Amino acid sequence: QMGETPAVTDYVFFMREGATKKLPAALAKATMMPVNNVAVMGAGVMGAGIAYALACKGPRVLACDTTPDLVARGVGRISDLLRNGVSHHALTQLQARDVQDRISYTHETPPLHHQDLIIEAVVEDMNVKKALFADLAKRCDERTVLATNTSALSVTEMAGVVRNPERVIGLHF
Repeated sequence: QMGETPAVTDYVFFMREGATKKLPAALAKATMMPVNNVAVMGAGVMGAGIAYALACKGPRVLACDTTPDLVARGVGRISDLLRNGVSHHALTQLQARDVQDRISYTHETPPLHHQDLIIEAVVEDMNVKKALFADLAKRCDERTVLATNTSALSVTEMAGVVRNPERVIGLHF
């Protein structure tokens, strides 16, 4: 039984919006996949913001970066976002704590086989992104959706280094 959760609310909104627009036939027949576990690669300004936004909606989020210092900065950014959310009455203390509890952090190479979605938010360099996608594709399930947060680089080119390139998408926050 589906309850009244943010994910359900978003799904209903999407379905209502989708009903008012002409969707491509392939998309109209697509099955919604639950997104319960998300990894965000990069804990900088964008990565931390993405991790925070996703955790506010309910999924468990793994925020990853390359060094302990970069991860610590990401933790600080997310803590600031939570504090601001509480001080501006967008979140209660309890909601902020729940969001915080849904986010874990690492600077190590984590296992990714249980992730439903992996979002890269690393430096805007095609070679860096392609190397990351090639590595991620080897470490996650074939059904895991791989997303890039780029707004300037070719998603198709990034997808070219991944087996099953159709699972690579652009998501811009």
